[in-house]
Amino acid sequence: MKTTIACLIWGLALMGRPGWVGAEPRGVEAWSALPVPGDLAALAEAAHLPPPAAPERAFADIVRAVHDRPAPVTLAAVGAHLASARDRSETADDHVPLPLTADFWTRVVLQRPVPIRGLAEAILADRRASLLYVGLLALEACGT
Repeated sequence: MKTTIACLIWGLALMGRPGWVGAEPRGVEAWSALPVPGDLAALAEAAHLPPPAAPERAFADIVRAVHDRPAPVTLAAVGAHLASARDRSETADDHVPLPLTADFWTRVVLQRPVPIRGLAEAILADRRASLLYVGLLALEACGT
């Protein structure tokens, strides 16, 4: 619960940054799709998790497993799996929900350009971005 509240506060603080305040008003999609290179079941296996029962929650479960465990081996294994799948152009991507847009995540949260197929890896590698992702998903779950 404390993590969710902290992520919400951090997310609201990000909205006050100059890149967000100066943006022109436009229709912003609340949700988009996050491509996860490769297979979610294989990614869950790399994080030492069972195959996902609910694909829409799978990436959040992987984020929790990576950042709640003290061993950085999990992050290295999951990151290596994502990088390998991203580099293989013949692999199909699974898609999971992405709160807000990919543009918001690259410009405001990560503050660097990230190709769409590398966004899952970039979010996972950044602890604050990961926790914001999980927190925003939790807020959506509370609203349904």
